[in-house]
Amino acid sequence: MKRTISFVLLTLLVIGAITGICSTPAFAWTAVYNPSALDNTLDLITPSAAQKYPLGSEIKIYDSARKSIKSYIYVKANGSALTIYNAYVVRSSSATGAEYGIALATQTWIATATAPVPGLPELVGIAPAAFTANYYGFLQTEGYCTVAMSTNTTAGYYLSVCPGTTNTKLKDEAVSSPTIYSVARAKASRYGAGNVAALLIGKKVQIK
Repeated sequence: MKRTISFVLLTLLVIGAITGICSTPAFAWTAVYNPSALDNTLDLITPSAAQKYPLGSEIKIYDSARKSIKSYIYVKANGSALTIYNAYVVRSSSATGAEYGIALATQTWIATATAPVPGLPELVGIAPAAFTANYYGFLQTEGYCTVAMSTNTTAGYYLSVCPGTTNTKLKDEAVSSPTIYSVARAKASRYGAGNVAALLIGKKVQIK
């Protein structure tokens, strides 16, 4: 009888230990995808004059309507306003790090409309709201969103940054397979410039 009780207790202890070990990564996984990590989920679409999060902070949320992930990165609109649904290069700046207050490995993340360097892999984000110059907020880098297009758009075709200019709208690549320049894939068609639904790929791309 004593041996039976001891065996049961030992089994419970082992199960408890395994549960404790397994629950740690499960909790961390949940935290990464949990919008409660934000002070307010409206912060994702509401830029502010005061900095609320460390620059470069990234968050992923679950899009229950499409059963997919949306990714965002926290930036500062560097010296100029950002237009809603337009695309911006997200890059770090060490030369003016002190200007932005919080540094990540001596660098800070900024959003710039400056013409990107051709061939250099860049992270591109879409402004989910209009930014006043030097305001802080999130750019979306992955998942379903609305993007501003400079050209006709065909559903299913891939989209890239307009080459060699400070044009912050995307353009239709007229290809149905991704390229090294592809930022997103169009989910709807449109004649002429304007806004369309798209799926952001969420990776660094080369700029033409």
